[in-house]
Amino acid sequence: MSRFAKAFDAGRNVVRNRRTALLLSVFAFMAVDATITEYLEHRYVSAVLAPVFFLLVMPWLSWRWIKPRD
Repeated sequence: MSRFAKAFDAGRNVVRNRRTALLLSVFAFMAVDATITEYLEHRYVSAVLAPVFFLLVMPWLSWRWIKPRD
């Protein structure tokens, strides 16, 4: 099994339902948009922190919405 296939399987196991996939894709778009905007405004520290915020902090804050129901 190739490395890509292993990474794809690992990602598929993390993103199990459509709601989680949609939420993470929205956060990824927001991270890219914020990073580009901050680089264009020459705010390099916040440009580096934007993906961290949108891809780690925002999913953590919305965990109750994306967690699987028991």
